Formats: sequence, structure tokens, C-alpha cells
Amino acid sequence: GLITYDRRDKSFAYSGQYKAFKQIAPYVSAQSVIYPITCNKQFGFNMPHFPKSVSPTEGFAVDNANEVVLVLVNNNEQKAQTQIECLGQNWYVELMPKTLSTIIIKK
Repeated sequence: GLITYDRRDKSFAYSGQYKAFKQIAPYVSAQSVIYPITCNKQFGFNMPHFPKSVSPTEGFAVDNANEVVLVLVNNNEQKAQTQIECLGQNWYVELMPKTLSTIIIKK
């Protein structure tokens, strides 16, 4: 579940999905267009990453009227480096281990 209530100590525990949703939700509206971000594929956004020995970075882009919001997940035990082409520019990003990162690019 997203939120778990412990009756013994009357406390709430919030899951990773809840925290991710809370971080992403302010940038998504009914007018937003969502695109997948994939590694070395030709749909959505193309995103090479380093080192090649780790699992690829995953994510999606939220295209709004005034900004593009990139949501990137590094599920590895080591930091990952990635480059994304967005709005005609290349963006270099270092993602710390086990993190969800939100990058806002103004149009």
C-alpha cells in the first residue's frame, strides 16, 4: 500500500511509491503529455548512460506548456551518469544511488 497505519504505536509509514507520487504530482495536469525516457531506444527521449555495467536509468518526461519535467530513477547501488537531449540541448545529469530525481527545464 501507499500508506500503512500501525495500530500499536498509532503511526503512519509512507511507501516509496507514495513519496515518488508526492514529488511528481505537482508537475502533472490534465494538459500534460507524458513521454517515456528509455536508454538507447528510438522512441520518447533517448538517454545514453554510464557505466554500462549497471541497470539503465529509467524515467519519463512530462511536457507542459512552459516546461519539460524529467523524472529519472537510478535503482543501482552506485551513481549513474546520463545525458539527455531535450528541447534541442544536451543535458548531463549525475544520479546518486537509489534515487528519484526531478529536473525542470523551462521552455
